[in-house]
Amino acid sequence: MASLCSQCGAPTKAPAVAAEIESLPRHSILMNTNEHPENHEFVYVHGIVSKTDERLEYLEDEISRLQERLKVLSEERTSLHEYRRKNARVLSCLRRMPPEILCLIFSWTLPSSDDLACWSFRSQVRNSPWTLTWVSRRWREIALSAPSLWSLVHVGGGQISRYRSRSLMIQTQVQRARALQIHFNGHDTEDPTPQLNLFKLLSKHSARWEELSLSLTWALLPRVEALRDNLPALQRLRLGWYNDSSYSMDATLDCFQTASSLTDVSLSSAFLAGVWFSPQNHITRYDFDIHRDNHRELLDSMPHLIEARVKACSGTQIHFYDAALMRELKRLYIELPESLDYFEAPALEELAIRAHEGNGRTHQCISDFVKRSSCSIRKLCIKGQIRPEEAVHILLECPSITELIFLDGKNFDRYFAMLLSEDTTVAPQLRAIHFGFCVGEIDYELYLQMLESRRNAPECALRSATLLSPSYSPKIAASSSKFDALREGGFQFSLVSGAAARGQRESWLYGSL
Repeated sequence: MASLCSQCGAPTKAPAVAAEIESLPRHSILMNTNEHPENHEFVYVHGIVSKTDERLEYLEDEISRLQERLKVLSEERTSLHEYRRKNARVLSCLRRMPPEILCLIFSWTLPSSDDLACWSFRSQVRNSPWTLTWVSRRWREIALSAPSLWSLVHVGGGQISRYRSRSLMIQTQVQRARALQIHFNGHDTEDPTPQLNLFKLLSKHSARWEELSLSLTWALLPRVEALRDNLPALQRLRLGWYNDSSYSMDATLDCFQTASSLTDVSLSSAFLAGVWFSPQNHITRYDFDIHRDNHRELLDSMPHLIEARVKACSGTQIHFYDAALMRELKRLYIELPESLDYFEAPALEELAIRAHEGNGRTHQCISDFVKRSSCSIRKLCIKGQIRPEEAVHILLECPSITELIFLDGKNFDRYFAMLLSEDTTVAPQLRAIHFGFCVGEIDYELYLQMLESRRNAPECALRSATLLSPSYSPKIAASSSKFDALREGGFQFSLVSGAAARGQRESWLYGSL
């Protein structure tokens, strides 16, 4: 075996296998056949085997030495990586970031109420804001010092059955919060006892409730009525009641009449309205999906409405004995065009309406409403389908419209063609055009052609556009470079998909976000 250098450890001489194969002409034949060797051939081959063993022994030792060296170097590298990571963490901008900025970032990680409704109790604990307290002492201190991170309390579904764990979680959360946003989904088909206990626990803090979203049950009704005079901070109320199997006219919810801060009310029930409202002068937002006969009295009791979303159960038409005058109303969503015949809103700026192509009266209803109200509509949102020629009539008769939105139509390509700027431009005053579709695809080339034509036409005012899509499809990806070119040219273009698209859609329809 070769000796090693005392300085570097390298071998000073390595044994090698003899290469004098030419001295034995039959060597190759013996290795590739089964012929037996002669005596002198046997001695020769035996010598080669011995020298090969020496070389292999040397290589094994060398490999072992190098592997040991590699292990030492790898361990040193791992140690240095960890050492560097810890030092780099010291330099992280997060450590030097002001607490108020870090708190703002934390707020962006909070789940929505829709997220919480889908999550199990375990999933809630494993997400923000709870996980923010596990990262570091500083993060925990900041998270605990920001009451707004703990405001949203959601109770519903399978979480209610885990009463003990859920109650401890709620107690901890309300202690950390200041103002509370309570979302409580009661279920008539589940055991009422844990539901009542959890609602009772939350009711102890009703003075801090700023928002209440409640799916009612008959078992919960007495608990809710007991809230009278205990809701001084309540600003937003969402009520739903979907089981009328044991409906009684004796049911009342007049406890909310004493909520002096209440300005935003949503109600969804075919049989709950008309039993709990007295004049509510301070309410500015109305979102009711109730029987059509109940709307008029409620609207008359709220003279200072700024925004109204008026829906009748089963999609029936609103029908009043005369037009409801809403002097301060700025934004209105109505289910059927004919229902506009029973409204008058002189201050209206934004109108959203659900239309049907077979109706044929949409443009006439809007035109008559605008003339009767003497209002100047700035923004029009059409949900559903109308004929392009009807849309043209609306835009011609309402030149004040500068923002146009089409949602959930079946064939947007007809609108793209209608809005193309060619010899004559339809509604050149439009500054924003938005489209949102739920299923299928659109002709993206025609859509882009429409935007470019209006953008380049000297008489057109178009400055922004939004496209809502249920998902980011391959066809959208294929047009992404052209969308980017629009933005780079200074045009305000937004492509929104998924949950963000649903949120934007609800905003355009003045829904409860």
